[in-house]
Amino acid sequence: MKKTLVFILIIIPLLSFSQKRKKKDNVNPCDVVALQYDEMTDVYRANIPDITNMREVIWKGKGYETMYNISLSKSVIEEINYTRVSLMGGSNVSLRGLKGLFIKLSNDEILRFTDIDIRSSYVSDYYSNYADLTLTEEIVNKLKEHKIIKFNLGNISFDITEKDSELFRKYVECLSNQNTP
Repeated sequence: MKKTLVFILIIIPLLSFSQKRKKKDNVNPCDVVALQYDEMTDVYRANIPDITNMREVIWKGKGYETMYNISLSKSVIEEINYTRVSLMGGSNVSLRGLKGLFIKLSNDEILRFTDIDIRSSYVSDYYSNYADLTLTEEIVNKLKEHKIIKFNLGNISFDITEKDSELFRKYVECLSNQNTP
């Protein structure tokens, strides 16, 4: 009887966690992407939740050089669409002053942006190196069709998990379909 009670007390929370996890994994990315009007600046904006492996890296002690964060946003100013991506990677060295953002897609195409400045800031015990890019319609179309599997900031590479690369592709697709009212 005692064993059965202990078994039930352990299994019920696990089943509950499993159900919550399934619901979270089945969320449609387009449900969180919506242009919002800012009356102060007369601009429509949409920001997606960051795509990151930071929690996993910190909790599993994988090393900051494997850490990445991807941010994506869209602004509509005077009926012109601006879509920006910001790519961040952790490192034990600062890449400040270097140039170059390179993005490898799932079709093996490499997008090269050699004039992009890399910025860096020291965070606790690692450097956060990052670069921003305003996407052209051509690049948006490529990112809708193909997943990002890796990016380089200068000479340091960051592999993107399959799950995160597919989520980013879906977010790009959702953002590109967002129009002002």
